Amino acid sequence: MTNKTLLRAGLLAGSVLLTTLGGCMTAGSGRSAHYPTRPAVQASLMVEDDYDYYPRYEIYYSRHRNEYIYRDASAWVRRSDLQGITLAMLESGPVVRMDFHDSPEFHHSGIVQRFPRNWEQPGRNHNDKNRHRDDERDEKRGKQKDDDKRSDQRSN
Repeated sequence: MTNKTLLRAGLLAGSVLLTTLGGCMTAGSGRSAHYPTRPAVQASLMVEDDYDYYPRYEIYYSRHRNEYIYRDASAWVRRSDLQGITLAMLESGPVVRMDFHDSPEFHHSGIVQRFPRNWEQPGRNHNDKNRHRDDERDEKRGKQKDDDKRSDQRSN
């Protein structure tokens, strides 16, 4: 056989082999009769932030995130605890529930005008908490006196 004959035979065999293998498909190759898969969608639950504002200290508290938001010099900070004041100090002053659900820094300039540091809640007396405690104590004392009277009557 000559080189030309071998070359022709090789080309012919190669063509047949390529044609045969080109028709074969493996699993997962080529087009599918099924619809293409959709991209995965990550489900996330959007929870709106809710804030209480403490005008005396210009501090916001996010009830959902359990964090305090306030300015420290010129930067806004978010912390899980208070710096420089106690919770008792914070709660001794008025508190206002805010009606916005995004970051307080977007609303702060208007909030400070509506609720300055010396703002007081209408109808709330500073001693309301103490009066409530005193009322509870008086009520307990009254019940104790009634119980004492009943036990005296039983023993007679």
